[in-house]
Amino acid sequence: MILRGLSAEACLLTTHDRADLVCSAATEQVEIHTRRVMSCSRRTLLLCTSSHRRATAVVLLRSVVAAGRSSSTTAAAATPTAPPADKNVAAAAAPNAAGKEGPSEKAAAAKKRLDENESVFSKHGGKMVLGFIGALGLWFLRSHLGGKALDAVKDQVEEACPLEPVEVEELRCSNDFPPDVFDKVLDSVRRAFPSGRATYPEFARHVTSSGLLPEPMSMGFLLDRMVLTAAAHRGILGAAARGETPHSGGSSGEGGVEGWASISADAVELEVDFLMVAFSAAVNTRPAERTRQLWDMAQGRSMGATDRGQDQDTDEATLLPASKAISLVGMLMASHQLPSGRYAVKDESRVWPVQQYRLASGRDAFLEGLLSLHEDEEKRTKGWIERKLAPAYDPAQEEQISFELFERVLRSGPVCAWGECLGIRNRDKL
Repeated sequence: MILRGLSAEACLLTTHDRADLVCSAATEQVEIHTRRVMSCSRRTLLLCTSSHRRATAVVLLRSVVAAGRSSSTTAAAATPTAPPADKNVAAAAAPNAAGKEGPSEKAAAAKKRLDENESVFSKHGGKMVLGFIGALGLWFLRSHLGGKALDAVKDQVEEACPLEPVEVEELRCSNDFPPDVFDKVLDSVRRAFPSGRATYPEFARHVTSSGLLPEPMSMGFLLDRMVLTAAAHRGILGAAARGETPHSGGSSGEGGVEGWASISADAVELEVDFLMVAFSAAVNTRPAERTRQLWDMAQGRSMGATDRGQDQDTDEATLLPASKAISLVGMLMASHQLPSGRYAVKDESRVWPVQQYRLASGRDAFLEGLLSLHEDEEKRTKGWIERKLAPAYDPAQEEQISFELFERVLRSGPVCAWGECLGIRNRDKL
């Protein structure tokens, strides 16, 4: 376009003069028409047909490019140079610049940090819960099987028991003997059998023929069944009736529930004290009077042998050897005057995997009664910490028993003689 603006006179000049003229004109117009020249550069090349015009256009384009470069260089030189960044700042900014991670890398890093901070429960919570449930299930199963073993011993005792609880009450209530009848019979039997042993037929004949009873005994066959069943037992109960040392057997056999045998019980010599304990079931007295009668019998005297108004306080102050108290409890068990649940005790030799039970002896029941009374007393007088710090109590160390303690043992839960630990409505559970 610039070339077209040249006058016609310039075209008549020489080639050298013409080129100078074109360059000077282009220099004057370059600043004004820079953008216009750049947009029209290609069109200028097409319009220049002669070699001189092409050369002029090339020179023009080069000058424009050089001018653009010089302007950019000047602007860069005029721009102030930024001070060098601090090394610490650069080091801190380096991870940020290089830490632009993708979503997957961020998720992986977060999961790694979470795994490092996880606790044992969060890692193995499911396994721990399953293990707890399994252990709880095994505990319930073990308790269930242990309860079945206990019930098995109770059932065997109840099946072998010669009298039902109702029959025991009928035997006691049908004979309205005064309390002194027991003392008279005891004194007479001791004189008749100085060895302290007799068969049941001999005992029965002496009691019925000596005129000691104010009236004939009613329902005496129940007493016969009670005594003869104990005499026929070869285990713990029979040993207590015969005055022998009982053996703590298992749930069956010599010391167990299945120790009854079809032997002739009429010829078995029994302890006179056991015969009197069984006879006490036919005397309609209160539990306190029965306890006093058994205590005096163990002391070697009867209630009628002394003046009770003068010597009762002295008798209560007298101590009884623990062995005799244990023997009395064993005789009560042999005559089935204790609830059936008191005949089962844990077998310490068979604890795992399931707790087994065996037939209890008089010693087992008596020591359990002492331990129960001691624990109750500790709970009333001491706190939890004092009880834990106190030395363990061994009831077997008791060598002498007072009347008060003997009475409390008979009324305790582990012994529960005549159902005294039970309510009136539960007396039929004997």
